[in-house]
Amino acid sequence: MGGVPANLWFLSLVSVLWDSGARISPVLHAKWDQFDLAGGWFVEKAETRKGGMSDKLAQLHPETCDLLRKIVEPEREQVFFWPWSENLLYKR
Repeated sequence: MGGVPANLWFLSLVSVLWDSGARISPVLHAKWDQFDLAGGWFVEKAETRKGGMSDKLAQLHPETCDLLRKIVEPEREQVFFWPWSENLLYKR
């Protein structure tokens, strides 16, 4: 998955979804600057949220932060690179 082992990619994605309560689309489009792995936070940007009214701050579990640290390399702007349609991800 964009240079990241698929098992770590999926586990990290599900962990962020679980901890944040965010919809999948904002998480798939999240960039690394939205994550504070040292403090354990994820900022869901208003422009990607349903309704788009305000940013949402979500605390991440330490295990989720550890998983995200494992997928930092290779360097890329988007955390969860998904080159196919989101419908394909829903079906998987």
